[in-house]
Amino acid sequence: MSQIHDQTSRSVTYFINIDEPLKKCETVELLVNYKGKYEEIRERRGYGEANLFDGVKSDDDDVTRVQRNLKERFLTEESILSFNEDEIRQVVEFLTEKVSVGIQEATESLATRNKDDESTLLRQCIARRRLDWMANILRSRFYQLLGNELDNVIGYNDSTSEFTFFIGMIIYVNDWPKNSERAPYTGLGTILSIKKDKYNRDVFEVTTLDGKYIEEVPFGVVTIPTESDFVNVSDRCYQAWKKQQLPHVRTKVLKGLDSLIWDRSFVWNMSNRADFGLQAKILNSLRWEFIEELLFSLMSNERLSHPFDEEQWCPLSVDLMTSCLHSIADCLLLSTEKNVVFQRLLGFARDAANSLSDIMNKNTNTSTNQVSLIDKLAFVEEEDASESDRVVVVESVKINRSSIDDYVKGHILDKEWYLIHQIVLVVHPIASLIDWGSADGTLYSIEKLCETIGLDKETPYISYYKAKTRDWKSLL
Repeated sequence: MSQIHDQTSRSVTYFINIDEPLKKCETVELLVNYKGKYEEIRERRGYGEANLFDGVKSDDDDVTRVQRNLKERFLTEESILSFNEDEIRQVVEFLTEKVSVGIQEATESLATRNKDDESTLLRQCIARRRLDWMANILRSRFYQLLGNELDNVIGYNDSTSEFTFFIGMIIYVNDWPKNSERAPYTGLGTILSIKKDKYNRDVFEVTTLDGKYIEEVPFGVVTIPTESDFVNVSDRCYQAWKKQQLPHVRTKVLKGLDSLIWDRSFVWNMSNRADFGLQAKILNSLRWEFIEELLFSLMSNERLSHPFDEEQWCPLSVDLMTSCLHSIADCLLLSTEKNVVFQRLLGFARDAANSLSDIMNKNTNTSTNQVSLIDKLAFVEEEDASESDRVVVVESVKINRSSIDDYVKGHILDKEWYLIHQIVLVVHPIASLIDWGSADGTLYSIEKLCETIGLDKETPYISYYKAKTRDWKSLL
């Protein structure tokens, strides 16, 4: 099979050589002009127009995938936060009854037969974690809608709610026991009073919809009405029944959300169900899933902007960001001790600062090695910029950005700017995710971070930044 790229129309035409028949199970995309949303799927898979013509990476690249997924997470959150109570109920029912059960069964066995099965399993493990993320947003919206009624729902025990009756409750009478001499009756009714028979079972006095009065209605013929029982019944009666059902329905929603919570033991139990190679792949997939959640939280709280964006973060900073996020993700996945995470974060920051110093201490020349080193500190000027448009930040009162070519001719890097904007402004927001639980200052602080990387903590911008971030609460 061959392909021809039309640079004018940016389309791709595929030709299949009939002398080379397709192999069994070989996949060939015959349609090209999908337009709309499907083009995004093509880009994720690596054969969209942007991949072919603009060098856009597929989802095989972790950073590119995370950036795409973050956009979708914000759209998902926006959608969920617009739900009404009934929409939340429907979504929770769908997730618990149609999605969660299958995912849990598949990921509990961790059985694979080939590479395709393994790929599916990795996605299922990610889906298992993402259900937890969605459940938290659904719960937040549900609490917001309930407001002052929330306490009544949380305190409501529905373990026996189907057979807990009260005066004024609408019920359904299912005729009388066999051999009863009563006139037959099947239909809706409202409880007027409740008493006990000699066996301590409920017996009701009931009024029917047409105003008739029935005595001694035994517990055994009474059930909770369903939606279908209200066909051709007044809307007033139906709404009254819906209102009496609310505690049970709302509690069911909360229990459904509880069932979607991430099981922390899942990772630890993998050792009994999967070989080492598969364990490593699952851990890596979940680690990046946690990183997405951490970045989503940081961005939502305006603590970190445009993660991995090459216009804002240099490669040295991107590597630092990735290492720090991995460390926090491991803390959540593997329950790493906070002290260990603290040491790692400061260690990563120290290594980045040392790399910065090493680059600055090199003799400035135009050798390939020197340009390669400077590339670690370079930014893309614009989104569609070419390689020649990469710039570094230099010491200058009026102009503090210089092309790499200009830099190697004699400028001096602005070390303080890099320490602040490419190290502190990466590490501190990520560190703010954690509640360090250290009132006496024995663990993390921004002062310790500055000391570690050799930055004066009284630097004007740091003083301003400390004031700005003083009220930050941990997000985990």
